[in-house]
Amino acid sequence: MQRDIAPDVLRGFALLGILVVNIQFMGLDSEEGARGEWLSGGANGAAGFIMAAIFAGKFYLLFSFLYGYSSAYIIKDDRTNRGRWIRRCFALMLFGALHFTFLWHGDIIFLYGLLGLLLIAFFFRSDRTLKIWTRVIYIVSAVFISLIGILLLIGERYFPQ
Repeated sequence: MQRDIAPDVLRGFALLGILVVNIQFMGLDSEEGARGEWLSGGANGAAGFIMAAIFAGKFYLLFSFLYGYSSAYIIKDDRTNRGRWIRRCFALMLFGALHFTFLWHGDIIFLYGLLGLLLIAFFFRSDRTLKIWTRVIYIVSAVFISLIGILLLIGERYFPQ
């Protein structure tokens, strides 16, 4: 059986895009990058806008989609692949921890491994069950994000800097 290289090529393209988006932060210290001072000014502001508009969300979304595709591809309908998936998730967590520690403080590879372990609960479930869980997770996420927004507004009003 030949390996389909299209997902690997797309994954490489997504990683290149993520590198392009993040490379601007690699020369900054944490405080400078967090405050966004580097974006002040005409050319820097324009470049930051272009990066956000053209690149930022697109490559992360593509990479996340490919992660989901890979999980479905690895598991397929074979329950014996569960062990392979678990080993892969722990390898991602180890690589992510090392990457975060030694190279890049904005790493999310560890999180992909951790969330991959949570995906196990959804493998081999019926479509109906998955649809129900999709709605539940969507609603909980929307409520959580709304609460964060409300708390930020309250904090800004009552605890100004």
